[in-house]
Amino acid sequence: MNTPWLKNTEETYYPSLKEDLNADVCVVGGGITGITTAYLLQEAGRRVILLEANKMATGVTGHTSGHLTSFLDAHYHNVISSFGELKAIQLLYATLLARETVEFLMANNAIVADYERVPAYYYATNDDQVNHLKKERNAMDQLGAITKDADLADIPYKCKEAFRIDNQATLNAAGFVKGLAKAFVEKGGQIFEQTRVVNFTEEGEQIRVKTEEGSSVNAKFIVQATHIPINENPLQLELKNHNSYVMAGESGEDVAKGLFYDFDEPYHYTRNYEENGKSMFIVGGFDQKTGEKLSDQNQMDKLRNFALENLNIKEMNYSWCSTLFTSPDGLPLIGKDPIHKNSFIATGFAGDGLTYSIISAILNTALITKGSHNWEELFDPKRLSPSTLKTAVNKGVTTMKHLIADKFAISEKTTDDMKPNSAKVIHKDGENVAVYKDENGELHTVSALCTHMGCVVHFNNVAKTWDCGCHGSRFGIDGKVLAGPATEKLESINIFKEQ
Repeated sequence: MNTPWLKNTEETYYPSLKEDLNADVCVVGGGITGITTAYLLQEAGRRVILLEANKMATGVTGHTSGHLTSFLDAHYHNVISSFGELKAIQLLYATLLARETVEFLMANNAIVADYERVPAYYYATNDDQVNHLKKERNAMDQLGAITKDADLADIPYKCKEAFRIDNQATLNAAGFVKGLAKAFVEKGGQIFEQTRVVNFTEEGEQIRVKTEEGSSVNAKFIVQATHIPINENPLQLELKNHNSYVMAGESGEDVAKGLFYDFDEPYHYTRNYEENGKSMFIVGGFDQKTGEKLSDQNQMDKLRNFALENLNIKEMNYSWCSTLFTSPDGLPLIGKDPIHKNSFIATGFAGDGLTYSIISAILNTALITKGSHNWEELFDPKRLSPSTLKTAVNKGVTTMKHLIADKFAISEKTTDDMKPNSAKVIHKDGENVAVYKDENGELHTVSALCTHMGCVVHFNNVAKTWDCGCHGSRFGIDGKVLAGPATEKLESINIFKEQ
């Protein structure tokens, strides 16, 4: 699953952690959330160690669509209704500061990451979408955003109505992360790659962050910049996880630069960029619940057909998918971990990962260095009203379905009918086994039970991964953990011979 961001940036080479170390703050996660938080804390005079399980920016950050905008999945008319006008104004201001912070960090550290200011467009393709568009524009006008009528000719889709806001941004987030990582190390920060954190424990006033290889970091604070909190945490039950699908291809014509969003459910998102002098489109959508039995490739095919039918694209050069997490009320959970003392989290970013990553870095840095921030209440992870509790309960029911029903639903017992590049879950000798048959006919067999809470994993035939529908963990065909909250790999089960 290559992306233009990872293809066009150099790989990082930081050492792995081989000994126990001490720090003021341990940041877990080497994506844009983690490195921005680590940099701001180091700049504020803290001794910071960052631990990354794989390579910098190769997780969710390397698989974004690269938009940094005030248009948010939560939609401001919903935020006003749920949180009030003042909180909605805070939210809008936070998105503005996020872009300004990225610009400041890039300028101060000579980072080149294809950052560009562009307009963002909301467009409607039918009457229902027009009504939704008008509500959102009225809400943004109410909050003081400067919205403008859009020229429909600037939008690469046939639509009935549209509006825009200027001075939004696009970014190669992988390039930004790698550039900021270099600046962080130059300021005395330490980065350790290929260092997977398996858990952390509170020991008096300190936190011991333990790694897979046995080494640890002792710190006063931990920041979990891991997309979803590690360890077992009730907040994991509040978050809805789903996969979003993205493609990029060469455009057959020059179009206006911008970010484009409709009001479909799930919505489509589109942007353009240049690669080696060629005009390229990125288009995404057709999200579905992680671990659903409907093929991920089926969703990717729908996206491909949508793009080819609506956009002048010569060919598709890239395709990828990524797991997103959404809170019950639509806003992220950023700040003090309600379960663990001196732990800070940043999760539930939905489709607005880059914007909320920077917001979370600003907020968690302030909470650690100053003890408070005026965004603290807005993003407080401890908020859970009766209405959002209902959503969390529904999420729990879904989890139980995967925990219990999926296990008893497994009736397959043989791999005889498997073709190359296919996968299935079978029941063999009392165990549920996840089986992948590669292009050479070799079988790769691991336990089908997620190591986080024991849910049955499902094969993602786009990413070639085993995905857990309960809380979004993702594993390689060899069982290696690719994304949490799981921290332990799927157990290898050697009960098959090469066929």
